[in-house]
Amino acid sequence: MEAFFSAVGRGAIWILMVLTLGLVDLRPKPAATLSGPPEPEKQGWEATREWLETAVVAVLMALFIRQYLAEPYQIPTGSMGPGLHGVHRDISCPACHALYETGCVDPSDHENPGDLSYLATCPACGKQTELGRHPVKRGDKILANKLLYLLRSPKRFEVVVFRHRESGKTYIKRLAGLPGEILQVRHGDLYINNRIAIRPPEIQEAMRVPVYDSARDPDPMRRWKGEDPGLALDGAAWRFQGTAWSQLAYTPEITDQLAYNSGYRSLKPVGDLRVALDCEIPAGGGIGCEIQEDSQVFRWELEEGAGRLVRSTENGQREVLETRPLAAGRHRLVFSNIDDVQVLEVDGREAGRWTTPTREEEHLETARLALLGRGGARVTAVHVDRDNYYTQDSGYHYGTRAPFRIPEGQYFFLGDNSQISNDSRAWGTVQAADILGKGVLAVVHLDLPWEEGFSWRDLSGHLIR
Repeated sequence: MEAFFSAVGRGAIWILMVLTLGLVDLRPKPAATLSGPPEPEKQGWEATREWLETAVVAVLMALFIRQYLAEPYQIPTGSMGPGLHGVHRDISCPACHALYETGCVDPSDHENPGDLSYLATCPACGKQTELGRHPVKRGDKILANKLLYLLRSPKRFEVVVFRHRESGKTYIKRLAGLPGEILQVRHGDLYINNRIAIRPPEIQEAMRVPVYDSARDPDPMRRWKGEDPGLALDGAAWRFQGTAWSQLAYTPEITDQLAYNSGYRSLKPVGDLRVALDCEIPAGGGIGCEIQEDSQVFRWELEEGAGRLVRSTENGQREVLETRPLAAGRHRLVFSNIDDVQVLEVDGREAGRWTTPTREEEHLETARLALLGRGGARVTAVHVDRDNYYTQDSGYHYGTRAPFRIPEGQYFFLGDNSQISNDSRAWGTVQAADILGKGVLAVVHLDLPWEEGFSWRDLSGHLIR
């Protein structure tokens, strides 16, 4: 019965889409035209037949669109989380009330033992809660454009729907490698032809993972430490009183642990970070940030009349790069080190961009974050995100332990949720003929009104990046 209602619901959605697009007009015809007298209104069987014919045309149009233009798919697992959801639980943190999602076992899958004993960890404050206390939601429904790849080839970092030839299953992954390229996953990053693959800003944003939000932190002293006696917590803000630069260090280790993966744990340090904050700088004051990725340290120092990025490399060299000074007053700053590119944003505009050469040496696998300030500067609204981290565990066969050349006419796919993703690292490449379309729209866990756990706030969607 549930399958019947779900099928009816999907059919209704398709018909609604057709009507919305204006492909079929079900509005009553006007009673008069410019060319003659009003037509008599149809009644009885004639009117019913006209409406039935129109409805049949609408259904046929929906079927045509589904077969040749676009088709919906449901995501069963969390391999693209947290951006795209599989079966999951919506969590409301009992401590800070932050909302987040955690993947879970499908209750209808009787072969799995369940996940009620797992603990979900809040990405905002670190509070743990039992999964069994929160409702289960189905995976997102996504709409795939089936026509696009008949007009052009797939592009790197697009979210693609394809069929796995051996298993017959349909997958939704992000395209990582193109035909003929040499691909390898190293230290959490994707390398193409021995150079790190730099993602466009919109793709970085889609794959970012939240680490810390000061608005959700009831006890900042637990996570931030500073040894300078002039450093003090001033209400919801940190104030740097000293005349010299002092540091406020983020003490928890930033790793690839993901709140979405309640039953999994990995502890690879992640130095690809993005730090956003609001600040107030008096005359003579300064603000900054320091991000350490392995033995490389990136330190921004911004003050009135001068601005610099001090970049220290693993061989002990120290390079000072100029950037724009920061006038006294209030500012919104963003510091980031992602894909070997360091970026500074001031009040919504990019103020500097620097690229660090790709390293051949093995990483020391350390990461550290600190805020800097002096001269009475205040910092509020601190938000820290980390980059997606691709794992290269020994269980994978392709593109992890050694570089892998992608055969001509084939593509290499990776899941955003790398820890639990079953993708090309495990079973190899996908032939061009098995690609079904590009994911364009996600409807967030669309449960129908008669299903358990339904909430009208779930009826939302977003474009897939």
